[in-house]
Amino acid sequence: FRSASIHAGPWPYGCISVEIMDRCWSGVRSRALRRRHNSIHEMMMSPLLEKFCRFVAVGLACAVLFFAINYSLKRVFNFGQFISLAATYTICFWIGYISQRQFAFRANTLHRRSLPRYLTLHFFGMLFVYYFTQWIQLSFNLGSMSSSLVATGLAGIASFIVSLTWVFRSPDTPLGAETRK
Repeated sequence: FRSASIHAGPWPYGCISVEIMDRCWSGVRSRALRRRHNSIHEMMMSPLLEKFCRFVAVGLACAVLFFAINYSLKRVFNFGQFISLAATYTICFWIGYISQRQFAFRANTLHRRSLPRYLTLHFFGMLFVYYFTQWIQLSFNLGSMSSSLVATGLAGIASFIVSLTWVFRSPDTPLGAETRK
């Protein structure tokens, strides 16, 4: 069959051209019309950006799941605030850990190494967000919505950096190598 792909040269000097590549049944590609150009995907998506996008996708999915479970436990099953939050956090913690490890960071670290680190990250992250939200509300006279948005953004960025460089980093990987995978 035939497929089209868009290729571009080094930005801003390269022109964008559409190439038609022949593929035979064995999956072997014939020569592209222009071999020097990189695909747009390769130019735009660095390994670090790919990990960040997957991290955000998992985070958004976990946030929606957290809301749905918490709301259902409180409204449908009439659980109290503490019980519903504890159950919801426990469920979403495990889903988040597996998703971040397997999908977002595609880590090959052992669970006995990454799981305690992930738990530590979330424990101290929870304390940090609590005290930071209290401080920002008092210091800058922000409302609860504004301070929550700032705290959520800061916690997300900090969580990504700590997960990338500590939680899911393989022990044999140099510190800067995560951005080159």
